[in-house]
Amino acid sequence: MVINNITIKKLEKSDINKILQIEKSQNVTILKETVILDDMSNSNNTLYFGAIYNDIIVGYIAITYVIDTIDILSIVTMKNYENVGVATLLLEYIFNFAKKNNVNKIFLEVRTSNTKAINLYEKNNFKLISKRKNYYTDTKEDALIYLKEIKKI
Repeated sequence: MVINNITIKKLEKSDINKILQIEKSQNVTILKETVILDDMSNSNNTLYFGAIYNDIIVGYIAITYVIDTIDILSIVTMKNYENVGVATLLLEYIFNFAKKNNVNKIFLEVRTSNTKAINLYEKNNFKLISKRKNYYTDTKEDALIYLKEIKKI
C-alpha cells in the first residue's frame, strides 16, 4: 500500500514535539530536543522537513546543507506509516531540493544493523563508500557511509 496526498513542508520550532513523537514511535532517539531547538533557532544550514498526511506529521528528514553538499542527519517515519512510501517521498524531496540548489553530493551514515534503512538507501541509488569502525558510542557498532551523486538538471 502506498499513501497518496502526502505533502512535504519545512518544519518549525512548533513541530519539535511531533518530531520527538515520531522518534518515540520507533523507539529511537536520534536527535535530542536541545539539538533540534538549537538547529531551528541558530542554524541556516540545518533544515527539517516533514511528511504531512491528513494534517499529521508522519515522518521527517533532517539535513545539513553546505555549499554543494547535503548530509542527511536522520530520516524517521511513524511506526504506523512504515513501508508505505513516506521515507521514499522524503528522500525524493531532498533529491529535488539538491538539484534546485546545485548540490552535487548527498552523504549519510547508517548503523550496520539497520537493514531496513540500508535497503531504502540502496534502492534510491546511494553507494556504499566507507565504513567507520565502532562509530556509535552507545553500542560500538560500525557505521556505513553512503553517497548519492546528484546529476545537474
